[in-house]
Formats: sequence, C-alpha cells, structure tokens
Amino acid sequence: MIRFIVFLIILVTFPAYADECHGEYSKKWDICLFLRQAADELAKSLPMQMDSTMIMTKTYALGKTITFEVTYLYDQQSLQNHLTQIGRSKEQAKEWLVKKAKDSWCEGDNLTLIKNGAIFRYIYYFKDQTPCFIFEISQCY
Repeated sequence: MIRFIVFLIILVTFPAYADECHGEYSKKWDICLFLRQAADELAKSLPMQMDSTMIMTKTYALGKTITFEVTYLYDQQSLQNHLTQIGRSKEQAKEWLVKKAKDSWCEGDNLTLIKNGAIFRYIYYFKDQTPCFIFEISQCY
C-alpha cells in the first residue's frame, strides 16, 4: 500500500516538474538539467577570486534556480565606512550589484536562459559569513 501511495505521488508530481523545467520559449530544452550541469561544472573551479574584494565560494542549482554564493573579504563595518566615504547607501550598493548581474544575464546568449525561466540567485556574505545582500534575477527590463 505504501509503495502504491509513493508511486501515485511521483506520478502526480512528475508532470509538474517536467513542465517547470521546460520553459515557454523552448519546450524541448530541460533548463533544470542545464543549470544543474552548469553549477556542477562551475563548482569544480571554486573557490574563485572574483576581484580583490570578493570570492565566489559556492554554486548550486535546484529546479530553475541557480545560486551563487559570494564572500566579501571584509566585514560589515568596512563596507559601511567605504559607503560613507563615497556618499552611497547600502541599498544603492545592492542596486549596483543587481544592475551588474542584469547586464551580464540580459544580453546575448545568456538572455535565452532568462526567456526559459531561469532564476539567478546571488547571496553575498561578509567574511564572518553573515549575509550582506540577497537578490534574484529572473527577468530583464
């Protein structure tokens, strides 16, 4: 009986998963598989120095969402001091990061991923692993 119930659950949820992984733009392309493979391939190169202030430490995919975890090489007070010096707020810093990410994902071949429903999640941490910024890119406008 339990096996039958498990079978029914799988049978009912499989089409939903399949539909989720095949976007409106291309029904034949399994974007979930593509993102998982891309995350696995990138993970082989981690940790990766992105610039003098940050390191990408982790990447993984679940469904149509690929997550990039980035660690700043400084603490919260250092960020606040820098933002004060340049006359910017933390929200403006986050808006700049979102813009940079959109500039990357919303052009050329990368745009195909967005059109197929991919979601790019970024989680930025301070060096003590407290979260700093979290945002997602799921559409271009």
